[in-house]
Amino acid sequence: MPGWEMKAQALVSLHEWPQAVEAAARAVLEERTWWVAQQTLGRAHLGLGHLELARIAFQKAVHLNPEEQELRKEDLAWVVGLLRHREAADRQEELERVEQEQGQDTVLVRSRVTAADLQL
Repeated sequence: MPGWEMKAQALVSLHEWPQAVEAAARAVLEERTWWVAQQTLGRAHLGLGHLELARIAFQKAVHLNPEEQELRKEDLAWVVGLLRHREAADRQEELERVEQEQGQDTVLVRSRVTAADLQL
């Protein structure tokens, strides 16, 4: 059980992210209820910038071991903060794009229009 997870931790420490994800995923497959493997998988995904996959792995780890405060306060809180930051940056980028388009006297449609909506 700990073989793949230990390898994944070593690869994380070396910043060998794709190999770390692969090793951690194998550890999870071997023992789906081992929270440490889920935590390591989350950390490996985080290294690759896969924030949503990291969040999912950390949430599974917290579900498997709700008493582990490091999971909740460090790993999960960190990735949730990163996701919020990215969402805020994406919103700001969209606002800047809209302002630029409006400055060019363009019309921006903000909602999706379907064929059914166009039928009178």
